[in-house]
Amino acid sequence: MKNNETRTQNHRYRWSPEEIDYLETHHLLLSIDDIAERLGRTARAVQAMSYKLGLERKQPRWTDVEIQRLKKHYRPGADISALCSLFPGRTRAAVLSMVDESGLPRPEPLWRDDELRTLKHYYPAEGTGVAARLTGRSRSSVRIQASKHGIVFQGNSRRRPWSMEEKHLLARNIHLALAELISMFPARSKASVTCARRRIKLKS
Repeated sequence: MKNNETRTQNHRYRWSPEEIDYLETHHLLLSIDDIAERLGRTARAVQAMSYKLGLERKQPRWTDVEIQRLKKHYRPGADISALCSLFPGRTRAAVLSMVDESGLPRPEPLWRDDELRTLKHYYPAEGTGVAARLTGRSRSSVRIQASKHGIVFQGNSRRRPWSMEEKHLLARNIHLALAELISMFPARSKASVTCARRRIKLKS
């Protein structure tokens, strides 16, 4: 009795977005009973939510043409919604299920706002090397996201021209100590900041 209560401990609570996402992703991969056990809900509750979400457990068999299309267009970090649009009649869960069956790497989680800020700040100077600052993100994923957001690698910070925004920021804070200025431009080397600072002082 106690074990049964543990397995269905969530059955009285509203479904969370994470639970719904789990159900949509796994309803073609696991049985109703397995999903119910993992979510701590009753099998009847899982069936009811599946029906409410319009999840069909039986779909037409994937054709060779569809599988080849999936392999052609799927890339790690790809926009899954755009990918699903290539398969009318297939649910998101069905597409993800076929990604697994085809031996393709599963899509990465959506990029968070803080990750995108890091990408925009460091990619111009570091390129795909910024992946070292983004736990769990590959160089390939970084490259795809940079391209999607129009962020361009501009090369080594010592050779990359200072933007007008950087020049204005440096000029406004030229009175600060060199160490403080360097901390304001993490994508710039000490030598780069020192030279830029010297140029501004010579012009003033």
